[in-house]
Amino acid sequence: MTLSVALAAGILVCGTTALAQEAPSLDPKSLEAALAARPGGADAERLADRIRSYFGGRDVLMRGGPARVDELTVAFALEAPAVPPDSPAPRAVGDHGMFNLPLMKVGTSGVYAAVARLTHGAALTWHYEAGGARLGGGQLEVYETHPDARERAGVPKGN
Repeated sequence: MTLSVALAAGILVCGTTALAQEAPSLDPKSLEAALAARPGGADAERLADRIRSYFGGRDVLMRGGPARVDELTVAFALEAPAVPPDSPAPRAVGDHGMFNLPLMKVGTSGVYAAVARLTHGAALTWHYEAGGARLGGGQLEVYETHPDARERAGVPKGN
């Protein structure tokens, strides 16, 4: 009994570790790197699944996922499986025309994503456009963390 419980726990821990190593969590900067690698085949499908998970699931992406912000880096994603081939690529668009970011299709999935680096203090309202439809959107502001607000080794923390 004890051996079987220990064996099951070992398999569970090893399996969880393998999954964590296979698909580390995304953030805007790691998504930017993953998209720049232009994955294909099974790698692209795994990336599409990671994007779905990062943005809150397929249902959220079908409505237009919320922007994910890490300081000045902003990630956008949308799932649009029925975009007509003759229409422009889905895009994230500023409501006042000052921002227009085409999204890249991830493999053969209907997932589209892109990452933008904005300037300190940039603020805009935005939405997605795909196949003639307007989806999702919201408001975002980006700021760079001041150097004095970052943790540094050897510097005491306040209470």
